[in-house]
Amino acid sequence: MEDKTIAFTIVSLNYLSLARILGKSFKKHHPHADFVILIVDKIEDKINITKEEFKIYLVDDLDISEKQSFFFKYNITELNTAVKPLFIKYLFEKENYSEVLYIDPDIYVYNYLEDVFFGLENNDIVL
Repeated sequence: MEDKTIAFTIVSLNYLSLARILGKSFKKHHPHADFVILIVDKIEDKINITKEEFKIYLVDDLDISEKQSFFFKYNITELNTAVKPLFIKYLFEKENYSEVLYIDPDIYVYNYLEDVFFGLENNDIVL
């Protein structure tokens, strides 16, 4: 089976521009991999996700038990972190990716992430 690789970031709307830059820099050096963005804000009519360069997922796409309670107990910054394992699981199980990379939205990728991919050859997780 061929490896199916994806990188993602999680943002609130105020960080979306950074996520777009991250995505472009990642894809420049990793054309074989997919890149997506998870937005945890309510987008309403603020952006049109169908016109974005990268696929956008919304936090509502995730299977979160007791959603209202889950959202209530976190501020927006904490929520970005709290949904990370749920989205990783979603990408493995629902989207069938074999390699999933999380990258903070304020990162710019300047080169191929050779060490990360080398580490994934023999390990389930690389931190």
